[in-house]
Amino acid sequence: VIFWFFSHQEYQIADSVEPFLTALFAKVKSFSMGAEVGLKPEDPRPCHVIDMDEVRPMLQKTLQMIIQRLAFPDWFQHGDPSYEDDEQHVAFMEFRKSLTKIFKRIFLIDEDLGFMFIQ
Repeated sequence: VIFWFFSHQEYQIADSVEPFLTALFAKVKSFSMGAEVGLKPEDPRPCHVIDMDEVRPMLQKTLQMIIQRLAFPDWFQHGDPSYEDDEQHVAFMEFRKSLTKIFKRIFLIDEDLGFMFIQ
């Protein structure tokens, strides 16, 4: 369901799920750290452990949606100062910032996937 909202054509709706996705990926990072090899028995661990193979499909789907959502809409006016304070333009730029936050969270979880996405 969350991906339906995130992929919604209206970016304001998609933007409304950013706090949830950011928080979710922060938790996923802590849960996936528990699966890392080399932790000592006395090292603190999360109460849940998630294998990266379980998480990677969700991360890939999110990254694919980010690619689709980064494109400027047809109505966006580039370089026109009269639109800088336009509510719709400001909201869209905030949405792009939220996409960056989600990408950064994903990168913290799986660096290799993040680099692959950038290429």
